[in-house]
Amino acid sequence: MLILAAAAAGLQLPVTAARRSSILCCAPSDTATDAEVDDGKSAALVADLRLSAARAERGFRVDGALEELRQKVEAVEAANPEPEPVDSPLLLGEWDLEFTDAFDVLSLGLSPLEVGRISQNVRAGASAGELQAENIVELLPPLSSLAAAASLQLPRAATEYCVGATCRRLSGRRVSLVFSKLRVRPWLPFVPWGLPDGVRLEAALPSAAVDALESLTSSAVYLETTYLDEGLRVARGPGGEIYVLARRR
Repeated sequence: MLILAAAAAGLQLPVTAARRSSILCCAPSDTATDAEVDDGKSAALVADLRLSAARAERGFRVDGALEELRQKVEAVEAANPEPEPVDSPLLLGEWDLEFTDAFDVLSLGLSPLEVGRISQNVRAGASAGELQAENIVELLPPLSSLAAAASLQLPRAATEYCVGATCRRLSGRRVSLVFSKLRVRPWLPFVPWGLPDGVRLEAALPSAAVDALESLTSSAVYLETTYLDEGLRVARGPGGEIYVLARRR
């Protein structure tokens, strides 16, 4: 601006002043861009939600903070960076449950066994628009967490339940769910260390039955992804129940 004003007045600026003015004009700004500010806010919201989820022990120990947790989930959902998560490769992979308010999951806490890892493995299906998901629940012997804290190994293996689902694209955010497979690795009292690796009890529906069920239930049984980034995923069921999952590293 100084150079333009001097030229208009017919004045000559010293070379050093011109250089100084040029340097000032070209100096990088310390002001963050809007995108950087938004990314920072989203990261803070995600970190706050994950901390609260850890304190609530995945929803099993909410202690009156459920409504606050739901509000934090809504704040994260409002910052969703992926408008069509069903079509994103970020959806694929192994995810561990960090929080839920779904009764069918939380009812596991009524079992005399300890609830171990709850996870979901999502992979691409055989055709376009299809996904395969495995929901895995690990149930541990009583006192397993105390034994682990004391570096003790109990002579009983975990029971693992896996329910497989065929998912088909309904929209950029929503997939239908047909629970088509069941796999159980039970603990048996006469096999104290559990069944050998690879030994499972399995059952699956034929593909024709999966197709028929999908056509009947797609509008009522679905999962909608409401937030997705490289490390966190939030989804909701048809009743609005919340699932917050973190990518397994």
